[in-house]
Amino acid sequence: MYYRWSMPCHGYFIRGGGFWTMGIIGLALVLIVLYFIYKNSKDKSESNYTNVEKQNSKNEALEILNRKFANGEISEEEYLRKRDILKDDDLN
Repeated sequence: MYYRWSMPCHGYFIRGGGFWTMGIIGLALVLIVLYFIYKNSKDKSESNYTNVEKQNSKNEALEILNRKFANGEISEEEYLRKRDILKDDDLN
C-alpha cells in the first residue's frame, strides 16, 4: 500500500493536484486568448462597416449636390462651397 502512494505519477494526480490545476489554468488561458481574438475581429468588422456606410452617404450627398446644380436649383458658388465641405469631410 505504501508503494502505491509513493509513486510520483500517482501521487501527483491524487495528492498534489498539479495535473488538474495546470489543465484548468491552460484551458482558461486559451479561452481568454480566443475571447480577445474574437472581440478584436468583431470590432474591426464593425469599424469597416461604419467606414463603408459613411463613404456611401458622402457619395450619395455628392450625387444629390451634383443633381441640384445640374437642375439649376443652386448657384455655382453654393455648389462649390458645399462640395468643398463634403470633400474636407473625406480627409478627416
